[in-house]
Order: sequence, then structure tokens, then C-alpha cells
Amino acid sequence: MASDSVDLDELMAAAGQDQGNDDVDPLDALFHLAWDQPVRTRAGRVCRVRQVRASELEAMSARAREILEGLLQR
Repeated sequence: MASDSVDLDELMAAAGQDQGNDDVDPLDALFHLAWDQPVRTRAGRVCRVRQVRASELEAMSARAREILEGLLQR
């Protein structure tokens, strides 16, 4: 039912996020509201992947690393 749906704009507003901020994911806003998790941005998650998974990234082939870097940059 439509009454059971979640309005993403309302969710983002309740989490204190600008509705026009494309860098904050609605799932992160939900985690913030439900479990008091910090609101992470996409850029912050990319930085964390590069730090936490640095050894795994280094172990990949050059082509695999190139593809993954392309995805992370987007």
C-alpha cells in the first residue's frame, strides 16, 4: 500500500540532511535514524574502502584494480 511506503525526502529531512545532497545515501540516513549511526557520505565510504581494503586492492590484477577504481570514482 502507498501508506506503507517510505518517503525518501522525508527520511532525509528527518536525518537532518539536505534533500538536494546527492552524496548522502537514503540507506545511511535510515541507519542514522534507526541505530544512531553516523551519516556517511558516498565519498566517505570510498575513502574507507581504500583504507580498510588497501592490501586487497594491491593484491588485485592491474585490470581489476583499474575497474574497481573507476567504480569508486563514480
